[in-house]
Amino acid sequence: MSSPRTSAPARRANDLRHLTPEQLRRRRMRERQRRRRRCRRRILLVLFVIAMLAAAWGITLAIEHWTGAPSSQSQSAPAPTAPPASQSAPPSSRPQSESTDVPASADPLLLLANKDNPLPAGYAPDLAYLEGGSYQMQSEAAAAFDRMKNAANATGLHLMACSTYRSVERQTELFNAEIQKWMGQGMDEAAAREQAATVVMVPGCSEHNTGLAVDVGSITNQRVEEDFENEPEFAWLQEHAAEYGFILRYPADKVEVTGVTYEPWHYRYVGVENAQKIKESGLCLEEYLAQSHTEKREDP
Repeated sequence: MSSPRTSAPARRANDLRHLTPEQLRRRRMRERQRRRRRCRRRILLVLFVIAMLAAAWGITLAIEHWTGAPSSQSQSAPAPTAPPASQSAPPSSRPQSESTDVPASADPLLLLANKDNPLPAGYAPDLAYLEGGSYQMQSEAAAAFDRMKNAANATGLHLMACSTYRSVERQTELFNAEIQKWMGQGMDEAAAREQAATVVMVPGCSEHNTGLAVDVGSITNQRVEEDFENEPEFAWLQEHAAEYGFILRYPADKVEVTGVTYEPWHYRYVGVENAQKIKESGLCLEEYLAQSHTEKREDP
């Protein structure tokens, strides 16, 4: 007759009774080491998963940064068709411009693009890549930005372009995506279009469509938000941007004139001479163009 089977814990306890104290100590040490190795493997696995998720998130942000692609929420449904570039922006909660009838300038670097002054049909700037080959601007503006960036970075700063030229087609995509975002929050199309125009310029009315505008950031701040004014790069631009032909396009004290909220990151190339005159005058581009027109008209 076979003896009854002994359970694993009982067998293990029986084995331990036959071990010397030294053997017990070594066995327990080996068990602790095995537990530590299992624990380390679990920790490493968790860290690996976290690293992979962070890498995927970083790649997504990088793709959006370099391509300017709208979020998946904005692309989740077909967007309504944007109005033609020749139409001005719909009424909105944005401050209304006090200078809606600004005469055009003969200087192409003083080209005005806003909700009341859409770009001419068929406008196509002569584009060139910035150093690094990621962004394009009008060729003269691109060369000037590279000089400005290199001069700033030579002082230990980290000036960089975050957004530059956008085609009217690309602007249409962004505008439609913004409309879709607000419709997704319950607005009807008309209300969503009006709200979108307070955030994204109507296609053909954006400075980015001219090739002369650049959203500037730093290596530590690429969010194109108002807190960029706290960065040392912003202080440098306030002091030196005009030397390279750039002006702060939407100052905080000119919101009623430009119709655009304060954007400390948005700089516009107008040429060195124009930039220095605008800086010295304390005027925004709309005011400067209106004043120049008045002076020419009054000049005998």
